[in-house]
Amino acid sequence: VQSAPLACVQLHTLVSHEQEDVVMLTSSEFWSMERASLLKRYAQMFLAFYSLGEAVASFDSMRDSVLETLLGNMVWRAFLVCMRTSEVASRICMVVIIQVFSERHGFPWGAAALLGADFLFVAILTRCLAVSKKFLAVCFCSLISMASNVYLFQKDEDRRRLADLLLVVRTSELLVFCAALVWYFKFLPGGMHIILQFASDHTGACALLVVSLVIYFLNLAIWLEIRKVQTPQVWDDQANIMDNDME
Repeated sequence: VQSAPLACVQLHTLVSHEQEDVVMLTSSEFWSMERASLLKRYAQMFLAFYSLGEAVASFDSMRDSVLETLLGNMVWRAFLVCMRTSEVASRICMVVIIQVFSERHGFPWGAAALLGADFLFVAILTRCLAVSKKFLAVCFCSLISMASNVYLFQKDEDRRRLADLLLVVRTSELLVFCAALVWYFKFLPGGMHIILQFASDHTGACALLVVSLVIYFLNLAIWLEIRKVQTPQVWDDQANIMDNDME
């Protein structure tokens, strides 16, 4: 909860600094000390993403996870950390890029509006699916789910259902983002120049977003199949029986 906002602020500062460096540097100075310093800061940013991914992967290896036994193997754990790191990186990069782009066009609250809508939607889902019922618990669930889909590998069926719905919604958000990008690029007068100029000014952040998204979705497809194998149907049957008895 604490690390994700700090990572957002750190990446936003880094992207802003990158734009200043691009403006100041000439082509002959591309590999100057300033550029080397920028690359070092991106390396530090990657380590921050890795720390967040490691924290989420640790949650996935706890007793309530379907992957508890599998993640005793360090190779599988490293594989999962790779997925969680790319998930966190893609999520934070997209938020920061949207914020920087909206700031350049006179709307400084782009990321705040996106995150606010996401928080409210997850809170409603959490309450409706009875994952949490108390106000503070619902808010905490929404907060921890903003950077990563933390309940994706839980044994509890309601939590997995929440995670699956959240996965569908965020995949839809990405498709809408891509569609808006294509429309802006292709149909808006001057949009092609604006997009290309923005990508040129923020090459590092854009490249990080694309690479992390590709790695995330490739890993996600594999891990969803692993989850399917590691989730015995008897767990869900028992959960349904308990719910019926309580009713």
